[in-house]
Amino acid sequence: MIFRLAIISLLIACLISGCASFVTERVPFGTRMTVDVSFSSSINFSQNKYYFVISSDPDYQIPLPPDYEFIEPGIPPMDPQIDYLQFYETWSGYVVLDSGILYLVSGPFTSTAESYGRIQVGGPLEVTNGFNFQFILDEVYGSELPDTIHFDLITVDSTRFVQDHLTTPNKSIIRYDGMIVTGSDESYPDIDPSLDILGWSVSIQ
Repeated sequence: MIFRLAIISLLIACLISGCASFVTERVPFGTRMTVDVSFSSSINFSQNKYYFVISSDPDYQIPLPPDYEFIEPGIPPMDPQIDYLQFYETWSGYVVLDSGILYLVSGPFTSTAESYGRIQVGGPLEVTNGFNFQFILDEVYGSELPDTIHFDLITVDSTRFVQDHLTTPNKSIIRYDGMIVTGSDESYPDIDPSLDILGWSVSIQ
């Protein structure tokens, strides 16, 4: 009887003092992003440019026709009166495919006149119907990495106007290691096939 009372007392003491504890395993965050893209036909290095814009701001903006060209910081617009900083300052960075080489350009972007430094993240590429690249997130964000990253893929022809970009509402990814988001894009017969996005995936490692 005394032994039973001792056991009961010990159990009560454990419950009061919090002897029972529960451990919730945390999902680790990743540090790299990988992007894969496919098009309706082979990409055209000489006539087109391809961009991948990333942002920590869910309300980031990109310049769309008919009012805006899609140009990088440092490239003068056809209409010098248009304020492109309203777009650039919402971006964290972008990747551009330029003449078969993939470059990462990191923000913040505080000027439309300044040309920002490029880091090569892929290429030289062969002429195929797609490309992929990978970059380290702290090359864009430094040590303050966001939990969610927003993005868009943009194709631009020689007129410097957007021809295609992602229309899906799911253009963001949580920075958990192993996360992947994929999508398909509607094919448009009035777009040059080399600018027509078919499928894409973005993953975190």
